[in-house]
Amino acid sequence: IGEVQSWLEKSTTHSVSCESNASHDTESVPVEKLLVMVTTCGKAVGPNRAKFHSQAGHYIKYKISLFFPEWKEVDQHFKDAVWNKLTTEFKFNIPVTLARIHLEKR
Repeated sequence: IGEVQSWLEKSTTHSVSCESNASHDTESVPVEKLLVMVTTCGKAVGPNRAKFHSQAGHYIKYKISLFFPEWKEVDQHFKDAVWNKLTTEFKFNIPVTLARIHLEKR
């Protein structure tokens, strides 16, 4: 599980390298979260829907083997790590805990 969280943390970075005369520093830049609209049926809609699904798929498919034919069989710690990573990049039109419940049903 620690390996998964480490990979998720490294898989996307939101930092910018700034050059100075003395040395190379990395400065963290605030990232604007993309809004994903979630319907009451649990469907992601809107202009950022495809990007959300793409990122979720990237994080999930890279680390989950085909051994897990169903999401409900995947370790909860892994699910939490993926969700936490996604919430650093996306915001929702409904409370984040409700968004997760709706989106994981699909």
